[in-house]
Parts: sequence; C-alpha cells; structure tokens
Amino acid sequence: AESGLAANDRVSDSPTDDADNGIGNYATLSPVNKLLTYGTLNNGNLSNAGSGTYMLIRGTQALTGKVYFEVTNDGDSSANGVRGGAGLIESSAYPTTASLNDEIAGVYALSEADQIYQNSGPLTNYDGSWDAGEVRGFACDADTGEMWITNDGGSNWFGGSSPGNGTPTIDFSGATGPMLPAAFGYTTTDKQSWNFGQLGFAGTVPTGY
Repeated sequence: AESGLAANDRVSDSPTDDADNGIGNYATLSPVNKLLTYGTLNNGNLSNAGSGTYMLIRGTQALTGKVYFEVTNDGDSSANGVRGGAGLIESSAYPTTASLNDEIAGVYALSEADQIYQNSGPLTNYDGSWDAGEVRGFACDADTGEMWITNDGGSNWFGGSSPGNGTPTIDFSGATGPMLPAAFGYTTTDKQSWNFGQLGFAGTVPTGY
C-alpha cells in the first residue's frame, strides 16, 4: 500500500505511448549507463548529483524526431560552473572526464555558466549563469541535428531564434550515431532534476515537439 506519497510523487508511465491520455514510455537517467562510475541518482532516476569526482550519466532513450525536455539546476552555479551541465552526447562517445571545458568530443551541452559546448570546444558564452532553481528547456530535432535551449524554461531562447526558425543554439548535425541526453557534474553542488514529460513542463512545449 502507498504511504506518505504526495500527488507530485506519482508519475504516469506506460510501455507504449498514448498521447491522447497523457501517458507514455518516458525516459529517465540510467544508473547502468554511466560513462563514469561517480555521481548519484534519486527521485526515480530523474535527479542527479556529483560526488567530488567527474560524473557523466546518460539517459535511457536515444532521441528520435523532435523531443523537448527540461532540466532544473538544484545546486549552485557559482563554483566550477563549467563542470556541471546538461545536453546531449553521441551514443558512441566514451570520454574519460566530464568537465565540459576539457572539450569533450561528441558532447553538445549547456554548462552551469551558460556556456554552449559543441563537439570538443566552447561555442558561445552567454555571460550569465544557470542559477539554483532555474529551468532550462531543450528542444532537439534528431532529424536535422538542431537544438534550441531556453534561458528561463519559457520562450526566451539562447541566440534569439525559436525552434524550427533561424539559427539553433547548438548544431549537432555532424554527430555520429544516435544521441542520448546526458548530465555532467563534479562537486556535490552540481545537482539537477530532469523532466522528460512525466512531471508536466514548466515551459511551453514548442509546436511539433
């Protein structure tokens, strides 16, 4: 029997997708798909935290078509801001570090310092920070290799263009193989909560995603 569960402790999940009834087979982070053995998962594998050593945890499902997900920073962006972050990684990539400013090949991500990383190097520094409690929305098109990222979990997209229009925040069209969501971190303050749709989104899902 259930005990001590609030309404937001329950999520809908199904082996098959049923959009008409608001349920589906939602992704989570994978405890068996860590490229590095460090870091912890909780809240049904939707929350992650660093442990003082580089952490890189991948998602359970590869991108297909147009996908939208959100990540909330539950930690503190002021320390080691380029070490923690979220985004995508090539399924064939096997880096030995998760520090984004080590320029990881196959990684396309946003750091906690609001820096964009695109396959082996920093692309753009938006001169801000992804502070505790703030949501970033990721709209990814697996067919075109384009990703747009909101800077507030709403309709303000980094770079000014919106999904499907103009220049994407990140271009991963040159990536090799399927792409997986990925969490990066180092210290115990590198903490995130992920939402692939099972919790209801803070922002508005772009049309077609």
